[in-house]
Amino acid sequence: MALLTCRECAEPVSTDAPACPSCGARTPTSAAHRRRQGTILGVFLAVALAIAVVVVLGLQRGQSSDELDVACAELNESYDGIPESMLDESTKDLLRRCQ
Repeated sequence: MALLTCRECAEPVSTDAPACPSCGARTPTSAAHRRRQGTILGVFLAVALAIAVVVVLGLQRGQSSDELDVACAELNESYDGIPESMLDESTKDLLRRCQ
């Protein structure tokens, strides 16, 4: 049992009391407790959402990385044996990025 201050009359009120014994106001703990629970739930949901976003982005990044590796392998295979002097600058740049 803890004591809190009544928001109406500033007298001490037990956390177990449904109302202030001095003025009859509902205990501040009921509203504060609901706010605290809402805040805790909100923080929990925000953290869970952040973790989900990180996981999804990580999976997408890994998938696109695999696709990039395949594309680079195909590009290198296509231009294998062609002298670099015969390639245009954009193709040379792509081949450099794939190395």
